[in-house]
Amino acid sequence: MFMGGALLLSGAAFAQTTTQAMQSCPAPTYSGVYHLATGTFTKASLVGTTQNAGVGGVVYHNTCPLGFYYNISDGSTLIDEGQILSTGSGGSQDSYTINSFNISYCTSADDPAIGGPGTRIIVSIIQDYDPCGDLASSEAPLVTFDLTGLPGSDPAGFSCHTVTIDLTGMEFCINGDADGTYGGDPTLDNFGYTFTFPDAAGNNAGPLMAGGPACATGDGTAWQNPGNDGSGAGNQNLFVIDGGGCYWFGGNPFAGFYLSLNSDLAGACAGGGCASNDDCACATDIAGDGSFAFDTSGATTGAEGQANAACNFFGQTSMNDDVWFSWTAGSSGDATITLCNASGDTKLAVYDGDVCPTAEPIACNDDSCGLLSEVLVPVTAGNVYYIQVANFSAGGGANGNLDISTAGGGCTTDDDCDCATAISGDGSFAFDTSNHTTSANQDCTSIGLDKWYRWTAGSDGDVTFDLCGSSFDTKLALHADGSCGGGGCIGSNDDSCGLQSSVTLNGVLSGDTVRVQVGGYGTNSGTGTLNINTAGGCSAPGNDDCATPDAIAGDGSFAFDTVCATNGAEGQANAACDFFGQPDMNDDVWFAWTAGVTGDAVVSLCANSGDTKLAVYDGAVCPTAEPIACNDDSCGLLSEVVVPVTAGNVYPIQVANFSSGGGANGVLDINTSVSGPANDECTAAEVVGDGTYPFDSTLATTGAEGQANAECDFFGTTAIDNDLWYEYTSAVNGILVATVCSQTGVDTKMAMYDGAGCPTGAPIACNDDDCGLQSTVYGNVVAGQTYTLQLGTFPGSSGGAGTVTFFAQDLGLGQNYCYSTPNSTGYPAIIASAGSDVVADNNLSLAAGPAPIGETGIFFYGQNQNSVPLGNGIRCIGPGNFRIMPPVQVLDNGSGTGFMSTMVDLANPPAVAGTITVGSTWNFQAWFRDSAVGSTDLSDAQEISFL
Repeated sequence: MFMGGALLLSGAAFAQTTTQAMQSCPAPTYSGVYHLATGTFTKASLVGTTQNAGVGGVVYHNTCPLGFYYNISDGSTLIDEGQILSTGSGGSQDSYTINSFNISYCTSADDPAIGGPGTRIIVSIIQDYDPCGDLASSEAPLVTFDLTGLPGSDPAGFSCHTVTIDLTGMEFCINGDADGTYGGDPTLDNFGYTFTFPDAAGNNAGPLMAGGPACATGDGTAWQNPGNDGSGAGNQNLFVIDGGGCYWFGGNPFAGFYLSLNSDLAGACAGGGCASNDDCACATDIAGDGSFAFDTSGATTGAEGQANAACNFFGQTSMNDDVWFSWTAGSSGDATITLCNASGDTKLAVYDGDVCPTAEPIACNDDSCGLLSEVLVPVTAGNVYYIQVANFSAGGGANGNLDISTAGGGCTTDDDCDCATAISGDGSFAFDTSNHTTSANQDCTSIGLDKWYRWTAGSDGDVTFDLCGSSFDTKLALHADGSCGGGGCIGSNDDSCGLQSSVTLNGVLSGDTVRVQVGGYGTNSGTGTLNINTAGGCSAPGNDDCATPDAIAGDGSFAFDTVCATNGAEGQANAACDFFGQPDMNDDVWFAWTAGVTGDAVVSLCANSGDTKLAVYDGAVCPTAEPIACNDDSCGLLSEVVVPVTAGNVYPIQVANFSSGGGANGVLDINTSVSGPANDECTAAEVVGDGTYPFDSTLATTGAEGQANAECDFFGTTAIDNDLWYEYTSAVNGILVATVCSQTGVDTKMAMYDGAGCPTGAPIACNDDDCGLQSTVYGNVVAGQTYTLQLGTFPGSSGGAGTVTFFAQDLGLGQNYCYSTPNSTGYPAIIASAGSDVVADNNLSLAAGPAPIGETGIFFYGQNQNSVPLGNGIRCIGPGNFRIMPPVQVLDNGSGTGFMSTMVDLANPPAVAGTITVGSTWNFQAWFRDSAVGSTDLSDAQEISFL
């Protein structure tokens, strides 16, 4: 190992030395054992010792017969070769990913002969190095790091230092099996084999591998046989690496280095270059028909397939938390690709080609079977299609099977007149033309991307076929049965109800058959409902009109049926009922309900089937004002509201379908509780401090305050429903965190306001989905000041039970910015400072938490602010960062909470560029591992100005 001056490698230096990033190896291209080598040796920088005085020094070499070099001349090339052994015995592994390595070196003075002040270290990673030979007989380096201008030790003294080279983002995959050989000697093939270290190597020459100075000696799991401390000669144990850990190669302090190794058998080194199919470039290869498991719960949202018009449903083109499959069709035909047997609220897209897509998908779907997705695409045997499985909303967490079945020839879909779907009688028939083609039969009118039905009349009369309420610009045609070849047009329409279509066929007799062609104007397509109604065959219910409601009273279950209902004039354009851009209350029926008691009434359709909407109005007459409550999807596609009521008062209740012709029926359930939550109103906010508090918003009402703040506009709505209120008085100057993450299943929204009492101004902070569908708010607070917090639900979601946690962190010397995400502790890590911001005092300490106890972390700093995703968190600093070494461990603060801390030595920065001077401003942040979720995370960041 090369000798040189001291260095703690900074972020800036790292950026200069890692320009040759290697790709993950998809196959054992680089099979074999890897070795680390350094460049030219200059003995002038060595410390004189009894081993090397006057002759150049002793350098450890673990494959040469003597085990070391000595009497080395100036300008020699040195190799310190650490073989990573693997064998089939003792649970060892065959593949490893090298994450980083450190070079230890010692010096007594700077050596101008090798680069001026400081020194130079050249590190190469090579393969098939010729033991005891020279670099000329070896392969060219796979990658080389050239570190120049490194500072040396104080000329007056002797010290040893470490260079850290971080290979994050670079993977050197060791595939195959070195078979436990040592220096090519097959007699050393077994675990636990001993060898003799000669006395000539000196007291610091061995063992071959043992615990390094920067890591523990192991607990029995890091390696199988760590050997002894290596002092002196004697028999030393070879060991075999068994999993990840920190290892020391070479005992001589002038030649040692160690690697941080993490085994990656199932990841990049196992083939494909990817640990999961979260990225399009890492799509899972599948072929033929079958069921293929997927899980989006830990997925992120990739760059591909995020703005396609074909995937625009409810005004949203995004494909959230997507995973990818590269599917090879096993046969030609029409492939049904479905998530209908999975769980969650999904979206699904299919692309043509064997590369990550840059064009529109050939098919995309949102809700084909409830909230789940399905597409039908024509495919060719042997062709590759990329399949994107995603959530409708971020954090939805869908999982299950992607089912694929291919049918070739014959009638496989209703995309053609000859293959029409058979239906009969009156009713509403849902459809989706998103994946359809345009058929040849255009006898009536030009209809694009059409779908076909063969309808049989169930009774005599005049029959109306309509597509009213469908999601796109439709066209509709009727053809005589048996006329798929043309010449049988009996009626068509483009725009009858807005941009949707309707055709009435007179004099129909029971048993008559008609071919119904449903499609779009031009290339328009989407979801909708074909409504068929025979005059005289379906009578509107008695409570179809607001003027003739069913009179009901008290708590109970009350039957309703919207199948033959029509759209009334009342309650059709209320802002409170605008969900997914649609305020309509279709096919509505009415009740006039008299409250039996005073309290909070739960009015619910959750026990039924269908896709409903529900509104409650104040007053005993048909409403002319907004409802006091309106809901679309509280329990799946069904509706529920909670309203405060007064005994004896009459409230009109409107039960409707989301889409025209939806045909819902069942019972309207009403249950009145005489007491709601004590903190339901902002005038009665619950006083809280640091800690965790239970809540239940099931019977909470929606107050008037905090409902129209732009800061709370998420997914097009500023409202916070079913809200509860809290008051918190801070004991510190710092930051207040209020969170329900991992504490409830309710879809929440939260806001934080300055001051006590009901808010009159904008919130300090507002949040909807910080961790899945749950919320966290952060805000700067002043000691002694009171703050008001609002906890409610996303509009349309029902309330529920859980706990909410409040805690304030004293930030110390600076001002926090950016934000942190909840880690596996359930809370976000907050960074704080203490000591002094006066440079001359050199008394600055940093702490961050809560973080997972026992994990390793590093503090870093820089002058530039940023916001870039990294692991599970946000990197708030960069570019140009400096690490504060050494790494630290997250420790229990005595109350079961993990915190990490460090002292910042302002007098000895990690690099000249990282020197903190009077008048300068720097940003500090903490990074830490989070093994419980298989990733890393970060705190927020703090800006400190120095005096």
